[in-house]
Amino acid sequence: MTARKSPRCTVSITEPVLGQAGDEWFNPATNRLYQAVPLSGTDFRWTEIVLSALPTWATTSRPTRFLANGTIGFNTITGAGEIYNSLTQQWLQFGSAIVVEFLVVGGGGGGGHDFGGGGGAGGVILTSTTDFSIGQSYTVTIGAGGAGGSSASSTATNGANSSITGSGISFIAIGGGGGKSAGAAGSAGSGGSGGGSSGNGTSTAYGAGTGVQGNRGGGTSGGNTSGNSPTGGGGGGAGAAGTDSTVSQAGNGGIGVRSDITGTSTYYGGGGGGGGYAGYGTQQSAGGLGGGGAGTNGTNSAGSAGTANTGGGGGGGGGGGGGSNSSAAGGSGVVILRYHKSYTVSFSSGLTANTVVDNEYKVSSITAGTGTVTFL
Repeated sequence: MTARKSPRCTVSITEPVLGQAGDEWFNPATNRLYQAVPLSGTDFRWTEIVLSALPTWATTSRPTRFLANGTIGFNTITGAGEIYNSLTQQWLQFGSAIVVEFLVVGGGGGGGHDFGGGGGAGGVILTSTTDFSIGQSYTVTIGAGGAGGSSASSTATNGANSSITGSGISFIAIGGGGGKSAGAAGSAGSGGSGGGSSGNGTSTAYGAGTGVQGNRGGGTSGGNTSGNSPTGGGGGGAGAAGTDSTVSQAGNGGIGVRSDITGTSTYYGGGGGGGGYAGYGTQQSAGGLGGGGAGTNGTNSAGSAGTANTGGGGGGGGGGGGGSNSSAAGGSGVVILRYHKSYTVSFSSGLTANTVVDNEYKVSSITAGTGTVTFL
């Protein structure tokens, strides 16, 4: 079939103001093609071109002779519309994919009990843009925060992974490692970011982070001259390792990383603060910026939980002062999608999601559950 040619085709992410009926406009930000439809006089409006109305060809049978800029058709092999750019001598696809920016954050690890280490932050994956196919369903899982240690000998739980997977796409943010409790064997949990070591642990009994998703937890100074256990190390954050503790000061949680994906600058993936010891007048440790929970200072109060949907690690429990203190859970993870406002996303019943408009884009925050998302 003979390819259809447009009188004039504009390639731009902004809607052309000048034009005439029959002109075409390709928006590379949305991968959609529009045609100027006459109204009255010289007025017109841009209307999306329906793929089924285009001439068809296979990749090997595209028109090749006397190609004009803006030649368009439907490729039966790729399942996408195509438009020819004579300047670059390339075919551009439209109508089959959507460009999406997204953020994936794993659940934060729980804090350790009794001079416990802070929980490690959930792993953070920041992307610029990735193509998602229109009409294709993608599976999304939001990781829960890990539970804090329930006793001095119990191990805090790692946070659960968050992910978005589907045809050609697989991004998994690893849950944060649980902080070490004073009486628990071994080291703190490894994860997106690692949990902090406990007061009676060693300088290297922290958990490890995972690649670019996070950092290690903080270590401890070891036993002090009185034979008592000192304080817990901070949980690792997505932006920095947890702080090592000293005899008189529990380690702070590592800082998270900042993202503007929602239109507001926000930190995600802060580590939990380590637990203190009341006998040394320990100052309360801070959770890392990005939802990390503060550790308790050893005066029989519980550590603070990581903030929900930030992947922040839970604060470690302290000790001394006539008793021991409980630790706290890590914060849950999140998946956030940012895409052009001309598209709609369908969420299955297993997901909790909210969508808002930010200028020319929509922002969908998925905060709980497991299910599918489909771009329409």
